[in-house]
Amino acid sequence: MSETINALSKEIVDVLIKHNIVPSSTEYDAVESVYDVRELIAEHDSDKIFGVWVEDIGTEDDAGEDYEEILQMFSSRSDGKVTFDNLQSQTDGDNVTLTFSFNGLEKKWEFEQESDHLSSEFLNNLLNIQKENNDGMFVSLLNDDMPEFYFVPSEVFAVLTKHEAITVPYEY
Repeated sequence: MSETINALSKEIVDVLIKHNIVPSSTEYDAVESVYDVRELIAEHDSDKIFGVWVEDIGTEDDAGEDYEEILQMFSSRSDGKVTFDNLQSQTDGDNVTLTFSFNGLEKKWEFEQESDHLSSEFLNNLLNIQKENNDGMFVSLLNDDMPEFYFVPSEVFAVLTKHEAITVPYEY
């Protein structure tokens, strides 16, 4: 392993250990690529990784309820650091409105539900709202089957993005 990879591996492994994501016995050579970061997290903290099925959204004219469930899923995997309080939805044909409180501020998202796939506008709103949260961020982990997400503390997010060791599906 090169010195660059050693420095990258050391910084990534150290921050994952510091935040109890991986055990302190984790070897630095466990991280040689972005895929290794995902594998390490999956091996040691898999109960917090979750996928979002991108199809069958609103197939029973209940898109708003489907999106409420997705927001609740994100909230439950963040150890209470990301919450969507007073969450309500309304579906009118292909138009979905979600209202909720986030960090004490009232939010309202309106978007169009196109077909039965997860709305990219909804996902962008969800991932971008995290910029208002100083406790951490959801990151997208590489997976072929479906989008998988994992909540990391802000310090871990900074190190992983610095080394391009995660997929960030939005501008930050």
